[in-house]
Amino acid sequence: MKKIISLILSILAVASFITVPVSASVNGAEIWIPSLSMMDNRAYWGITVSDTFNKDENYIRQIIDEDMSSYWHSYYENQGSTITYREPCPHDIDITLPEETKIYGFSYTTRPDGTAGICTKYEAYVKVNGEWVLIARGDMDGNKGTKNVIFTANVPVKEFRFRITEGMGTYGSCADFNFFKEREGSPTVKAEEYLSYSEINGKVEIPKKDMKAYCENPHWNEWSVDKITDGTVAGFWQTKGTEEPVTLDVDLGANYTVSDIDITPRPTTDYHGTWTKFSIAVSLDGENYDLIATDLSLPRSLELKRVVLDDPAEARYVRFEITEHHAACASCGEITFYQSKDSEKEAEENRKEKYELKIGSNEIIVTKGKGEPKTVKMDAAPYIEGGFTLIPLRGILEEMGATVSWEGETQKVTVKRNAMEIELQIWYDLVYVTGGRRFGRIRYTLNEPPRIVEGRTFIPLRFVSEHLGYNVGWDGATQTITITNY
Repeated sequence: MKKIISLILSILAVASFITVPVSASVNGAEIWIPSLSMMDNRAYWGITVSDTFNKDENYIRQIIDEDMSSYWHSYYENQGSTITYREPCPHDIDITLPEETKIYGFSYTTRPDGTAGICTKYEAYVKVNGEWVLIARGDMDGNKGTKNVIFTANVPVKEFRFRITEGMGTYGSCADFNFFKEREGSPTVKAEEYLSYSEINGKVEIPKKDMKAYCENPHWNEWSVDKITDGTVAGFWQTKGTEEPVTLDVDLGANYTVSDIDITPRPTTDYHGTWTKFSIAVSLDGENYDLIATDLSLPRSLELKRVVLDDPAEARYVRFEITEHHAACASCGEITFYQSKDSEKEAEENRKEKYELKIGSNEIIVTKGKGEPKTVKMDAAPYIEGGFTLIPLRGILEEMGATVSWEGETQKVTVKRNAMEIELQIWYDLVYVTGGRRFGRIRYTLNEPPRIVEGRTFIPLRFVSEHLGYNVGWDGATQTITITNY
């Protein structure tokens, strides 16, 4: 009887920690927690490596021993602290499962101490009829931690190869490797067909280089809101103490069709700021928002949570209304947005821009996306001075979506576009460029400074255009300038 009571209490204790299942569909979105659907019983897996620092089987099995503090390392030779030889990439980790099993992706965990051998480029293969078939390839950042590669369909696997095609220092290392279990409701695709399937149906990360995040609540210490899109969970955002709901806005930098969102909590075990309930709204203009998911519930845990929207949403701005958060603050380690590959290709076509100008002409031929070319007039014509082209301040920059401000007292010009800001001063050859949190504020010296001619302000074309992310071409025969973003 005591054993039965003890068992019941144990079950209740475990159940009290579960606030949502591994995957739950709620109010416009599905919440999926990848780490809760990892495979177990890895003691029965077979594992070999292409090269290894220590040939002992237990050393190699550290890749799948569930102990994140130990790891496998590729082969090298040393004399004291001097490396005399290292086995170059690629480094292969081959895993054999007891029986064919459907997987929904895999996770790779880096060594916990140094960075040598951390995978930065990978390929994944499945053996089919004795031949290795490529099913996935991609990049990983050089930060420490667990990296998830999530599929868009279940793939049957018995023999699997993870290939480190580029590792830091040309080494390879791994503290843990695992697979995501079959995901119910997702299609199953043969390994030999998966690569082409994923090219059409796969999800791709929306680039973070032009993203900016905003929150009216003051942040705690140095943990500012821009850290949620800096590409790493090493830093995090956290507000100062508040029990009230917190609104977090993210400007994606351009219009996208958002299908999935990864929310990674602040990576500390006190769970401070962890979201437990929130809603999502989207906007194209930053003013009018449409609610697309309401009262989404998350467990108070450190696992990455993926929000899969029931219907992909057209958005440039995404708003998170965090209505419940732990320990009187709101925090987040990282937010990542995804779109389908089809949407990515369509968006790339729609974002293409082309501007054609001629020296001495005040007309610009503008082509955007798949639209027809149009002619826009500037208030003055570009001209060449000292071998460098100068263009009027007004006209083309507004067409590019940049904002231009002028300070009459200091004669300072500020050009802003997405996360980029350029500060120039009339007849001053020093210019300051702020490229967001990743670059800081950098000073450059111009070949030709901005100037005022006949009441019009002129700025250097190539410098400003290229720092705004454009390519500049020149045809000397026709004195035509072509500016594109592709």
